[in-house]
Amino acid sequence: MIKPLAAFIGLCLAGQAHADKSDWLVVAANDKSGDYIAATVADNDKDFLAYRCFKELQLCSIALRSTIKCEDKAKYPMLVNSDSGSFAIEGTCTLNKGNYEHILTPYIQIRDVLVKGEGIFGIAIPMASGEFKAIRFKLRGASEAMLEVTAKTKKLGDSKLSDTF
Repeated sequence: MIKPLAAFIGLCLAGQAHADKSDWLVVAANDKSGDYIAATVADNDKDFLAYRCFKELQLCSIALRSTIKCEDKAKYPMLVNSDSGSFAIEGTCTLNKGNYEHILTPYIQIRDVLVKGEGIFGIAIPMASGEFKAIRFKLRGASEAMLEVTAKTKKLGDSKLSDTF
């Protein structure tokens, strides 16, 4: 399921990137929640990074969906590298309809890098083999896509979200 979803988002992003110089796409969640998601596909065309705001909770999160298997609710250390600097983060594994996702924290620090950064957002994940898996995402259009998701979510619920970063 992850490959078709990543491929679909990749095709949409390819068309959108040509049209408005963005590597990010805003889509409605396909789970009937009414939520919106800003997403981008990694340079490996398999993994993606998503910013989702939840209408009911009026909260947002940042998730990494990847091919890396993980244990549900387990926490995994990761490293971020971008033009804004490098720092340690944590990914909490969730299984979403058979797909592995990591909810990334600290939210504010990661969000700020996505919004203010330019170029590449890289995540390094330590593997059981002793190696690291590096996943890279382009940041072009991230700020605009994330602001659009936040604004759409604000309109759907109690206005607790900030539409500025």
